[in-house]
Amino acid sequence: MRKILFVIPSLGGGGAERILVDLLNKIVSLDTENRYSISVFSITGGVLESQLSEKIKIIKILKNSSFTSWKFKAIKIFLRLISPKMLRNILRLKIKEKYDTEVAFLEGFPIKYISKSLSEKIGWIHTDLDNYNYCKNYFLNKKQETRIYSEIDRLAFVSSNSKAGYIKYFNLEKNSELKDKLFTLENPIDIDRVENLAKRDCDITDKFICSVGRLSHEKGYDRLIDAFSKINSENLKLVIVGSGPLKTKILELIKEKKLEEKIIIIPFTDNPYIYIANAEFFISSSRVEGYPTVVTEALILKKPVVSTRTGAASILKEGKYGLLVDNSTEGIYSGIKRMVYEKEDYLLKSLDIYINVKNENKQKLDKILSFLNL
Repeated sequence: MRKILFVIPSLGGGGAERILVDLLNKIVSLDTENRYSISVFSITGGVLESQLSEKIKIIKILKNSSFTSWKFKAIKIFLRLISPKMLRNILRLKIKEKYDTEVAFLEGFPIKYISKSLSEKIGWIHTDLDNYNYCKNYFLNKKQETRIYSEIDRLAFVSSNSKAGYIKYFNLEKNSELKDKLFTLENPIDIDRVENLAKRDCDITDKFICSVGRLSHEKGYDRLIDAFSKINSENLKLVIVGSGPLKTKILELIKEKKLEEKIIIIPFTDNPYIYIANAEFFISSSRVEGYPTVVTEALILKKPVVSTRTGAASILKEGKYGLLVDNSTEGIYSGIKRMVYEKEDYLLKSLDIYINVKNENKQKLDKILSFLNL
């Protein structure tokens, strides 16, 4: 039996976490002959933990915690200071099995942990490191970061944009040996799960637009709130589904703009789809994205999409299936304003891509399974 370990900081409600849950559940459902033993190792659990198949073993450092807890902050400092070799030695107390393959499903800590493994080492890059390296604080310096990433056998990138960012960040443009190590693998979606969860009742009856993502700088919610404050519509609200380090600042900004009655913040949930499905349209205001899974999920739910120009451009086929806007506050404002008046036109575009998404989804999954040699 082949043993595979997937490493991710948490099982919270982020896009990468949802993709991992969907991917692993699909792998074990296809494994009718019990050829694989799948384990997930994380610092802490999260809202998606309960959605993992009971066939998947979960190993956690903390039983109950959150991104804002002092324990998690202390662990992040510890992970920055400790060497990869010492990290593995200490975590042997938690991870006692030996694995044939270890997969770091996010940047930073997972990459650092698997870098000294004697097993096959695979990294999964979900962001554009050159434009936004949120995980650089897991490393002492750029030199250590470069060395650790170079020790990974193969790297998967969720978009050509994230792959290009990696090459630029590590100055690898002239490295001819990279072609056999770097792979672009777009995220598949569990379409049935998304559609079934979206059918549940929504507790918001007002008209609203929706965004889903971590409350962090790269998601651009400060810009979204600023842009929304300029929209002259008494009947339209903004719903943001997410948790994260900037929650307090975002709530302060909402209060400063006197939008407490117009903007609703909902903590990460295992079912953001009820809000996407009942929204007038979906908006992605991110400063940077590798491959924003939630944009694809919104299209699956036949919702018009407004997005800043990030990795979402490849999903929306450069505007063919949604409204791409300038990556700025003004761009977001103009996008919301335009979508309010042209929603029906963009609804037709989202319906056009629905069939394509379903057809492409199987191809994406097959490509990933082949990459993992499953």
